[in-house]
Amino acid sequence: MSIPVRARPLLQSLRRTAPSKCTLTCIVLALAAAATGSLFPARNEGAAASQQAQNGVAPIPAKPSPSVQSELVRLQREKGLSLLAVHNNRIFAVDFAERKMTGHAPFLKKGTATWGSISPDGTEVAFDYCPEPCEIEMTPGALASPPSPHYLALAGADGTRLREYPHLAWPSGFCWSPDKSRLALQVENRHENAPTEGALQALDLNSGRLEVIADNEYSYVTAECWSPDGTQIVYTRNMLGLQVIRVYDLARRATREISTGPSNNEATWAPDGERLAFLTFDLTSPRGPSQTYYVVGAFGGVKRPIVHPRYAGGPLMWSPDSRYAAYVGCASAASSTSQLWVVRLVDGAQDWLATLTDTDPSWFQWVEAHDSLKR
Repeated sequence: MSIPVRARPLLQSLRRTAPSKCTLTCIVLALAAAATGSLFPARNEGAAASQQAQNGVAPIPAKPSPSVQSELVRLQREKGLSLLAVHNNRIFAVDFAERKMTGHAPFLKKGTATWGSISPDGTEVAFDYCPEPCEIEMTPGALASPPSPHYLALAGADGTRLREYPHLAWPSGFCWSPDKSRLALQVENRHENAPTEGALQALDLNSGRLEVIADNEYSYVTAECWSPDGTQIVYTRNMLGLQVIRVYDLARRATREISTGPSNNEATWAPDGERLAFLTFDLTSPRGPSQTYYVVGAFGGVKRPIVHPRYAGGPLMWSPDSRYAAYVGCASAASSTSQLWVVRLVDGAQDWLATLTDTDPSWFQWVEAHDSLKR
């Protein structure tokens, strides 16, 4: 069983425009499981963990590992390391000690920041902006017909220095370059001199110049897409029957393919510069639908499984030192709640750090020393 080719771009669009935990991937896996009559039948967890260890895959432990949480608690206290998310005008942070997510005061005084991305140093936010009044009108037979314009905007994490880009409409997939000088995103350029519809582009925040990375609406990035030196971008391109992980070199204006398959997606670039990660679905397994996060070299090569999540709903996000990675996974295919997990990559130990509902953010970013968010 496979995801219909024509449905993949639509489902990916739904994931970006309606964030939630049990969203795109969980729904797809639930439907597939129902169709195959399998919702991960009971199995011997010890035997499964042993088999996963032999395959080089980090198994999800039956009980939370206190060592991962304790390490993160220490790093949060000493370095301000945290997982942050932008959602509905607020910046949320995960309290590792309390295993919960807390929201800061709204950083906008007017208008709506539906979702967005935080800069690597935690001081700025890029977001989908809808000025007041912002209304979304549902119409029969349509996903949504928003009468209000949505466009790109940037602001300080404290709400100051608001910059609006009205000609860059319906932005998604915001990804800051390491030096904060550029932003990769999928956006519709409505400037009369250089119109583009839904292309994946890189915006120079100093000059305002846009560079097209992929000229179709079926290519997208995650919030961790840049190489550490700011010269390359990893992204996913939906093609006929395939999803391709690609890297675009801005200096050479050239693209290379990293991995091709029927369900490759959610690509991220490790801060160490050496590895890429992406998520795949296997809907044909006799045991039922399953997922795997893989890592591969920045120039391709053999992909290696790194963790088998359960009903993951987003990218594997690397910590600044590339020692940890975070992802959101649903408790079950039909669940309305999910958990934020962190895996320690050196040994595969995992722990959950927060329980989330469908109204909470669906993906998080690692940021150090985020005291600038406190007001």
